Amino acid sequence: MNRDKLILVLITVLVFSSGFFIFKFYNLKSQVSALTLRTKIAAKEKRRARTWEESKTLKSEKPLAKATATVVPTPSDEIPEVIHDFSAVETEKLMNDLQKGMKSYWRLNIDDINRDLAMAEELISRNPDVYSSHKAKLILMLAKENHLKAEVPETDIEQTLSTMAEFDIDSDKILQKEAFLIARTNKKIEALMDGIDLLEEQIETADSVEAEAAFEQQMQEKFLEMEDLENQIENGLLAEKDFLNEDVVEIPMYRALAKGDYDEVIEQAEALLESYPDSISGHFFIVRALQLSHDMDGLRAYLSNLKLSDEDNKKLEDRVNLNGEEDPREFWKRLRF
Repeated sequence: MNRDKLILVLITVLVFSSGFFIFKFYNLKSQVSALTLRTKIAAKEKRRARTWEESKTLKSEKPLAKATATVVPTPSDEIPEVIHDFSAVETEKLMNDLQKGMKSYWRLNIDDINRDLAMAEELISRNPDVYSSHKAKLILMLAKENHLKAEVPETDIEQTLSTMAEFDIDSDKILQKEAFLIARTNKKIEALMDGIDLLEEQIETADSVEAEAAFEQQMQEKFLEMEDLENQIENGLLAEKDFLNEDVVEIPMYRALAKGDYDEVIEQAEALLESYPDSISGHFFIVRALQLSHDMDGLRAYLSNLKLSDEDNKKLEDRVNLNGEEDPREFWKRLRF
């Protein structure tokens, strides 16, 4: 009897151990790295993308109807989950509503983000070749994960990044314009966003109609100023000779920095540099990881061994100086649509 029990215990342990290692294998295998994304972006055979405006001209086979939202009951100590269904809403209306929400996605609450994610998912299900639908989904997931500290399935983020890296966005100026995710030089934009948040609070506590109107006017002026700055940044970036959607490549490393996983950042950056030694991004993320982990000896050794051209060295230095005071946990604030 004891022998039978021992055999049963050994079999149970073996089964669970095998399951664990199989899980770890597939989990590691599914991780999307900066290198795999960069390789997809650089591939010769790319997936043709449709622009958002181009997609609006396609006729929807579904009739126009009101969107529905179903409240799913949950235990009394949990917030009820709202399930949105946009399957009966016309494509152009969905796009317009999603664009409206994306203009100030950093101000959305969890319900609004879940609603807009449902819109993006519906648009992707109708036409998976529209790049901006995937882009909106990614931005919303990252804001949900980093700003609202809500759980987002890792596979959803990885799959979206992987899909976006497959698209050909080099050959179409409109697609290039739609493709930008991060404006790296927008300290002013971030300050304007903070100013808008402050004005919102002042509007809520305004003691007169006149004061409320004055705050709203100031907020509108900040929105216009922010839009103008974004256009300036965008036009400058679009003028670059060799456009690649490097921001998609960098997001896995930004996420690792935000989580304080500096070894993972360095590992990803080194793998990227091994295949693409001219990548300034690879050097930048290694420097940031060493800075944030307070490994000053490692940082000095790394910089002293760098063999970059004067031009590339200046690019790296400028980028490090530009981002030196930024909180890595707030990288989502630089996402833009």
